[in-house]
Amino acid sequence: MASGLAMVAFDRAAAQEHVANGISGLVVPESDARAFITSVCELGLDSERSLVLGVNARIVAQQCAPDRVTAEFDELLHALVREHGHDPIGAAA
Repeated sequence: MASGLAMVAFDRAAAQEHVANGISGLVVPESDARAFITSVCELGLDSERSLVLGVNARIVAQQCAPDRVTAEFDELLHALVREHGHDPIGAAA
């Protein structure tokens, strides 16, 4: 995805979270080899669609950059502290 290439993935693991079928790649049912091969062939024959899927895949991958994920996690932790009204780290000191 980060390379900006169109991709085909089985509907499992990270693909379930990061690949929007028909938008940032193609997703096929888990263990359906025939659907996987068919989708790869379709992308190979449709360069315009491959280009669009690849561009969208790169955008999705940029959202998973380590610095962005770390910042989002940090904000989540701060929100939890605000929500619960205490600082478990400071309380232990």
